[in-house]
Amino acid sequence: MNMSDLVLSRPSLRMDFSLKALSLSSVILIGYLHFIVGPSFEFHLFFLIPIIVASWFAGALFCFFITILAILSWTISDYLIAHGNIDVFSFLFNSTVHALILAYVTYLLRYIRRLLIRESQLAREDSLTKIPNRRSFYENGEVAFSTGNRQQLPITIIFIDVDNFKSINDAYGHKIGDKLLFEAAQVMNENIRKNDVIGRLGGDEFCLILLSADREHALMYAINLRNKLNERMLKHKWQTTFSMGIVTYAVTPPDFLRAIEDSR
Repeated sequence: MNMSDLVLSRPSLRMDFSLKALSLSSVILIGYLHFIVGPSFEFHLFFLIPIIVASWFAGALFCFFITILAILSWTISDYLIAHGNIDVFSFLFNSTVHALILAYVTYLLRYIRRLLIRESQLAREDSLTKIPNRRSFYENGEVAFSTGNRQQLPITIIFIDVDNFKSINDAYGHKIGDKLLFEAAQVMNENIRKNDVIGRLGGDEFCLILLSADREHALMYAINLRNKLNERMLKHKWQTTFSMGIVTYAVTPPDFLRAIEDSR
């Protein structure tokens, strides 16, 4: 996992609970300290800390709750500090400004996080077929091989090519060719297990990695997959077939990249 994945990933259940508890207690503590210290010291910036944590790591509902709690804590503290000597108009104006600041920071952080997650997904997703691209395939393949080698499991690599794809593009146009690749990728994606790895390596070449699949299982899987691919092609009246190259290792080798190159 790279640094961007680590920053954008959701925390574990235990860490999630700890972050939420910390955010809640921080909002209350900051409001209390603001009241105790009074207007001599500015605590306003500190109200942003739990909001930043919640906005980045927690869900939208909890983030909304923390923002409301921070607004209330800030407003109540200001009211108690100025109680008995309060200008209602100034108090309402300042409280509204404080609320808008906290709400805007929350919105901005959530928006930036969504953009970063989307960009991270696009960097690993093939724009045409919507399955993992070459980069993502190699990353996921490394993980699958590491697991298989550690547990001494069999593993199968299946290369899939669309036969005469150039002729289809020439005869029907690139739009139909792109749609054919998309439909083929969807069939493959619908017929893999959770621990299997799929990816488009480029052009009309796809690759699957089947963890815990011996040769017999892999052959049955490949025949079934080819039949489903052919059915989808016939449904759209596309006259094409698929070539498959299958390599099975009785025990997963340690070097994923070498295994891929040797399998071609």
